[in-house]
Amino acid sequence: MKQLHEESQIDLLIFDLDGTLIDSRRDIANSVNHTLAKFNLPELSLDKVVEFIGDGAQKLIERSFPDITLEKLETALDIFKKHYQEHIFDNTVLYPGVDETLAHFSTKKKAIISNKPVVFTQQIIEHLFHGRFDLVLGGDSLPVRKPNPEPILKVLEEMNMPANQAAIVGDGSPDILSGKAAGITTCAVTYGFRTKEFLLQYEPDYCIDSFSKLKEIFR
Repeated sequence: MKQLHEESQIDLLIFDLDGTLIDSRRDIANSVNHTLAKFNLPELSLDKVVEFIGDGAQKLIERSFPDITLEKLETALDIFKKHYQEHIFDNTVLYPGVDETLAHFSTKKKAIISNKPVVFTQQIIEHLFHGRFDLVLGGDSLPVRKPNPEPILKVLEEMNMPANQAAIVGDGSPDILSGKAAGITTCAVTYGFRTKEFLLQYEPDYCIDSFSKLKEIFR
């Protein structure tokens, strides 16, 4: 892993959303528990729901429901999405340092690649970030999602940017794995949904404990 003082020339910054730019845990957990209640199932703790986040809404519901059938999965997913749409900003906030750090990188190209459904991703970006990103992809924007490298390759193509000038910043293994597979720089953040110990096993190029430290590693 590189040290923070080893600055890299990066012209395209790609960000994960949940657990990286925004703390959305409570709103996601509330919508999961609302859905469970509709099926007369006990609610899950916040920490347990957070364990299930990261691979898209369908995986979240599959993991939250024991032995769910395909028919019930579709119904549960609809209930979850409707509730989350209505409560998406109840508790969700930016992590410390996000706003000013994004402003610091105002001259760089910036993109979002989230495994969250694109309708929610766009809604959050428009409400909280006011057009600061050049391209936004959600988990259903392409046939595949992270950790598949295709979303990153799509961004590189759209931005006309070589891999050696791009970096992905995220709090989960899908971010690191997709970045490595696409040949770009990877930076893990440890304040999000996964621990430092968990993230280090995937060998990111950088690992930071606050978003503001991006200013120390990317010129």
